[in-house]
Amino acid sequence: MRKSQYRTRKAEENSSSLIFCPSLSLQHSAGFTLIELIIVLMIIGISLGLVGMFVNQGASNLELKRVTKEIATTLRYARNQAVSEKKVYSFVIRESDGTYSLYAADTAEHNEDDAAQSVMNRTLPDKLKVNFDERGEGSLRIDFFPGGNSTGGVIDIRNQADRNLLVTVNRLTGKVEIRKNLNSY
Repeated sequence: MRKSQYRTRKAEENSSSLIFCPSLSLQHSAGFTLIELIIVLMIIGISLGLVGMFVNQGASNLELKRVTKEIATTLRYARNQAVSEKKVYSFVIRESDGTYSLYAADTAEHNEDDAAQSVMNRTLPDKLKVNFDERGEGSLRIDFFPGGNSTGGVIDIRNQADRNLLVTVNRLTGKVEIRKNLNSY
């Protein structure tokens, strides 16, 4: 019998456990204490809570981007239709009830209630707030004319985390752009 085999066999005979490890004595058991398990569970709980907060913020920001793109698309559609159909298209957004609409009429002197044809009505999500540029009065109306120009305006769309995006409409060209407000990010 070789020396290594002899040592292994001798260790197995002397040990009451199945695995011989000289660094462990019989007084210490191989396992975790209750305090160690509680600390690990607390670390896991805190990290899951933090991940949940960031996921919720991400969903709020996604909704902000989605609604902003939807409004910008509606404004671009209004400009294109005004030029192609030789009509005046009016985009009206109301802060009070959180809705926006698109109307078509032959002249710019129309109201939403009379000779204007309703093209689209949508509701903004409750979690988003809409602010306007200097016009204030609870609603904003942007008219698009057959020549491609518009009355222009800025729509500030803001979520609950106070992040916002701006939709701007150029008065001369009717071009619609989405901009980040550098103060909110």
